[in-house]
Amino acid sequence: MTKNQETNRSKKSDQIKILISAYQENVEVILEKEGREVDKVILMDDKNLSSSLLPAIDKILKKHKINSKEVNRIEAKTKKTRLTSARIIKTVAKTGSYCLTEIKN
Repeated sequence: MTKNQETNRSKKSDQIKILISAYQENVEVILEKEGREVDKVILMDDKNLSSSLLPAIDKILKKHKINSKEVNRIEAKTKKTRLTSARIIKTVAKTGSYCLTEIKN
């Protein structure tokens, strides 16, 4: 194994990612560590999505004693969901990812 492959493997092994996934009426906030799903919070896709999404992320991080600085990425996946919900989810993911890069710099 080359040195570059070892570096890539070690980077992948300590990855912590939050995935916000929406499909029809459900929105899932998924915590992934080292490529594996660790925990999931399911929210209803309703009028309160914008006010319940960030507390759900905070809850899942607090439950697993993970500091926000340890999170590498926040991603969004939307499929067959309302347009407004998709926009909210994508905005939260993009803004969160941007904030993570600013925190680390």
